[in-house]
Amino acid sequence: MELEFYGAAGRITGSCHILRINGHQILLDCGLIQGRPEEETLNREEFLFDPRTVGCIEPRSYRPLGAAAASG
Repeated sequence: MELEFYGAAGRITGSCHILRINGHQILLDCGLIQGRPEEETLNREEFLFDPRTVGCIEPRSYRPLGAAAASG
């Protein structure tokens, strides 16, 4: 089992966690970055992982996985 942390480093919003277990990837959280307009533009950047490899999304994960691709 492995837990990876993406986002929310140095800020309160925008956390993102992936749990890898038995060959599966579960997105536990994927929140939006909130704050000044220049901070919120970070929501449109590519993920630091391939969202196509996520097999399950915990229901309270908020940021749509297609958000970065759709805006770019």
